[in-house]
Amino acid sequence: MRIVVFGSDQTPAHLAEDVQVLVRYVQSPGRRLLFGWSKARRRKRFYDALRRLWTESSASGVPRLVTTAKGVTFNARHEEEIVQQIPHWGFTFTGSGTDLLARTIGILASRDDLYDRVLAEALADGASDTASAVVSMEYLEACLLETCRLFPPVTRTFHVATHGDIFNGTHIPARMDILHCFTASQRDTSAHATANDFRPEQWMEPGGNADVIYPSLFLGGARNCPGKDLLLFICKVAISTLMRYGRIRPYGSALSEDPVPHAFPASGLRFSTGLG
Repeated sequence: MRIVVFGSDQTPAHLAEDVQVLVRYVQSPGRRLLFGWSKARRRKRFYDALRRLWTESSASGVPRLVTTAKGVTFNARHEEEIVQQIPHWGFTFTGSGTDLLARTIGILASRDDLYDRVLAEALADGASDTASAVVSMEYLEACLLETCRLFPPVTRTFHVATHGDIFNGTHIPARMDILHCFTASQRDTSAHATANDFRPEQWMEPGGNADVIYPSLFLGGARNCPGKDLLLFICKVAISTLMRYGRIRPYGSALSEDPVPHAFPASGLRFSTGLG
């Protein structure tokens, strides 16, 4: 992903370590409050490097994600927001992206009807041989989105109400940390009785509003994930390619029926294929 984002593997070696250290503080308000000050230099080094890479991105004709982003940037404020997004582009796929990929395979391999439908879509007219054909694999994409809803790779996020606010009559003090728990909000059975069922069709229904009901799969607003389409594309290519090598079968049946468990099987996933 580093090459996809920056067009070269010559990026500073410290970037990967920096983002891992800083994320631990982002995800823990207590740690951030008590010890966040001690990482100020690391944070400055990290974003200074990202801003330099952003500035240098137009100096080469090599295809890269930062160059594409630069083509839709309108002003300096927007550029700063993009720079703040770059860590998500380059360093999350090996965590949240691979989790989504493996969990979707786990569900599909556990249910023959779903697996056969995805396989038929993957084999239709060489569907995984061209970029446009991969984009058109709507059912597989719906399965990825539904897996993301039920087992979100990113389970929570924090926002800081910098200036305070009032929401639905509730006063939110300035600098308050707000926790968003996706595992709870995306499985609210009081709103939808089938919230614990695997229903990819809801993402394909004409006039459907699944993306409105579940807006946090790839976050929203200023934190909206700009790599969503790229991540889904890579997952679709990987799954359809693996299916061509032989039937994928799981060890265990925890995901074979609805409602699915609230947590993904703790023992992880093991698969076998027709190749042995």
